[in-house]
Amino acid sequence: ITSEYINQMTLEHGLDLSGTFDLQNASVAFDNEWITKLAGNLIWSGGIVHIETPQQIYSSNLPSLTGVFSLAGKNIILDVSSSTENLMQITLKPDGWAVASISYAFMSLANLPVPGAINESEPAIILEEKILQGTSD
Repeated sequence: ITSEYINQMTLEHGLDLSGTFDLQNASVAFDNEWITKLAGNLIWSGGIVHIETPQQIYSSNLPSLTGVFSLAGKNIILDVSSSTENLMQITLKPDGWAVASISYAFMSLANLPVPGAINESEPAIILEEKILQGTSD
């Protein structure tokens, strides 16, 4: 999957990516309402990322990252890591809400300023947004 395709969805959220996304070892099963089984890996080739914040646009050159898909109850989980650190967890809930929990390690890797005091035991930022019409709507 090219970044041009992904950016059609991410640009409105202030994220402009480069590189490609490779889905590997994917398996998924559905019922009439939602996903019932999910597994697979997502490999991003890395590259330049532009992140728009209310203050400014930041540009970072990031290394290749790996994502692992799973289910936690009915929630779709994508755990994203570098070769050495967990960087973020993205959750998509059946009601259509997405939650991105971004670690201090990612903020440091992307050279982004961190609001508030650093507490390594908690995420640096949690973003929540309704991105799909959920099954319970």
